[in-house]
Amino acid sequence: MPNLDGEHATINIRSNPQNPNWQTPILALTASVNEADKEECLKVGMNDFIVKPFELPTLISKVQFYVPLVA
Repeated sequence: MPNLDGEHATINIRSNPQNPNWQTPILALTASVNEADKEECLKVGMNDFIVKPFELPTLISKVQFYVPLVA
């Protein structure tokens, strides 16, 4: 995103309960494995994070956890 990073996008989404996306699960995709960065993701309202490089099963598992398919 050229003008907005993930943290600020998350803050904008989470700051307004009237926003239809307010409760949308947000996963960070990050190259950082730094514990402080992980904590910051959660602190701003992200639900979880995926560290790059990642395996496809990891991505699928996280998405299925937060957005389970309705049968």
